[in-house]
Amino acid sequence: MRTGTSHPFVQVMWFVVDDHLGRLARLLRTLAYDTLWVRSGRDAEIVAASADGRVFLTRDRGWSEKTLPGPIVVVRDSDPILQLREVVTALGLEPDHGALLTRCTICNAETRPVEKADVESRLPPYVRKTQSQFRICPGCNRIYWEGTHAAAIRRRLTEAGLI
Repeated sequence: MRTGTSHPFVQVMWFVVDDHLGRLARLLRTLAYDTLWVRSGRDAEIVAASADGRVFLTRDRGWSEKTLPGPIVVVRDSDPILQLREVVTALGLEPDHGALLTRCTICNAETRPVEKADVESRLPPYVRKTQSQFRICPGCNRIYWEGTHAAAIRRRLTEAGLI
């Protein structure tokens, strides 16, 4: 477990996931959990991340026989939402609704609020007309807003009993 986040009510736990759990990594990021996604063949990165205090999530049962400095959770389900529920249950996580959608799902950086005027030229016309609050990722410069995609994510997480 780690301490230190810009969201004081987030239960702070950092993750590293292997190549088989990319969609789970994005869902964990959606819940504001710092989650590294390590591509295949980079086992040394997994070991280093585990030594740094990250919980390792994998579908590869062979990892459970290896010795890592930190905890390992072998995820059994193949559906990403059910995988997320499995991890939340196994680790006793309590996702913070206020921190939802505050981490970039692409590069894992924490997003920050940005004025509409600062990103307006990059917005699609409909979004420019209908949205007023935006967040920007300082890592990859991606812009986020509470559109229909965000509503669909919230609905899926609610239906799964995760928020």
